[in-house]
Amino acid sequence: MSDSAETLQKTVLHVGCGSWREKSLHGNFRTPEWREIRLDINPEAEPDIVASMTDMSAVESNSVDARSGMRM
Repeated sequence: MSDSAETLQKTVLHVGCGSWREKSLHGNFRTPEWREIRLDINPEAEPDIVASMTDMSAVESNSVDARSGMRM
């Protein structure tokens, strides 16, 4: 990806992501325009950020364009 394409890319925070599965993130965010950051309390899920969804202080304010949560 070129530097200009990376600059235009938006970031989605996938809260409660669990273990990686190809289609666990909502389809609206599975396009080249979006970059996923995965957050989960379980380090065995291998998220980008290990944290609870009740304390996401590890995520810098205004650092993401959208959030997506786990589906029940």
